Amino acid sequence: MNLSSHHFILTGASGGLGSALARSLTKVGCRLTLIGRDRGRLHSLGRELDQAYLQLDINTEDAQLALVEYVVAQQQKIPVTGLINNAGV
Repeated sequence: MNLSSHHFILTGASGGLGSALARSLTKVGCRLTLIGRDRGRLHSLGRELDQAYLQLDINTEDAQLALVEYVVAQQQKIPVTGLINNAGV
């Protein structure tokens, strides 16, 4: 499977498992949008990996709507092809 043609939304990206997943997926050529609650960690990880990121708490309705709007907007740029829902408490 050629992952370089895929764009995944990765929730929980600011945590330990999420950042490890982001690094691994970036190494195999995936385009990612990193989602998490910790803006500082997301910013650092996004810059390190040259990946997009959004600071969102997907437990809130406003954040869920913002994520849907983002995904729709990406359809004209780099369409989202999958979701890795790694967010947890």
